[in-house]
Amino acid sequence: MNRYLFLDIDGVLNTGNYSNFLVHSSLPESDGHGYFFDPDAVEGLKKVIDATNADIILASDWRVDGFDNMQSLWVARNMPGKLAGITPSCKTTFTNIDTQETWSKYPVGSRGMEVAEWLLINGRSPYSYAIVDDEDNYLLYQSEHLVLTNPMNGLDDSIADVVISILSEDHLVVR
Repeated sequence: MNRYLFLDIDGVLNTGNYSNFLVHSSLPESDGHGYFFDPDAVEGLKKVIDATNADIILASDWRVDGFDNMQSLWVARNMPGKLAGITPSCKTTFTNIDTQETWSKYPVGSRGMEVAEWLLINGRSPYSYAIVDDEDNYLLYQSEHLVLTNPMNGLDDSIADVVISILSEDHLVVR
């Protein structure tokens, strides 16, 4: 069975508590790849990967740097698991008919649409999937696959246990 972990970064691996610790300790908060990840959240991710061997799909704004850059980050930081892909972007551009002014916006549920599109194109059945994010911008039918983190703590041990449960065969998807 294939297992997919759709992973956000800010509020999941990059946490408020760790950022505060770095600032108060006068330590750098970032490197050439971006903000440093909370070691406890990385341990939570490792726990999930060790238990499920899930492929990691980035569903984070960090993905706009491109898959190759994200793979470089994964290697440089010795991150657990296999980074297998990034979700597409569902950003929509609107135009004011009168003024021709344009603006972009992520529609409600856009992260969910991005996950659904990735699964439609890449998901190999049967599969299970879990989504870990600190914000709920997902589709209603994805709620049993979604685990919301507290952005201060991120992917801690208790979140890891819930994700492992979701990635079990109890949540199997066959298409």
